Amino acid sequence: MLVSPAMAASDTQISSSIHQNDSTQSGIDISITDTSSPVTAGEDLSVEVTVSNNGDRWEWQLLRLYDGNGNYLAADWMWLWGGETKTQTITWNTDTSADTTESITVKTDDASATAPVTIKPGSAGIDLSITETNSPVRAGEDVSVEVTASNNGADGQWQYL
Repeated sequence: MLVSPAMAASDTQISSSIHQNDSTQSGIDISITDTSSPVTAGEDLSVEVTVSNNGDRWEWQLLRLYDGNGNYLAADWMWLWGGETKTQTITWNTDTSADTTESITVKTDDASATAPVTIKPGSAGIDLSITETNSPVRAGEDVSVEVTASNNGADGQWQYL
């Protein structure tokens, strides 16, 4: 707000109205309404969060996503008018080595909600391709196959062929 010399006489009223607005009670309710669980390790886990502002003033809320051990995973901002309820999705790209059933928690400064999620083990990341054979063969002859194996995973892998 820009205050000009002409407004100086009403400074008391301006301060008073700002003070009244700041003293207004607010209350934030939060719930996890849906998740994309179960997901495979390495995929995105989407968490749908509904937030209600039960007060009569606007609120900025930082929605923070944590795993069951309290480790920070992701965050997103939400703006709410007084009395407004909104739904927003927070997305976390799960670790490729994750394999667990745990809880996730979404927190604001004023509230939190927890829900169970399942992260299934990812694929080994091994791609196989046949590069050469001695085909066609006759009955009773050996078939020779040349295979190329590529590890596209994050970790070393053992794979029986």
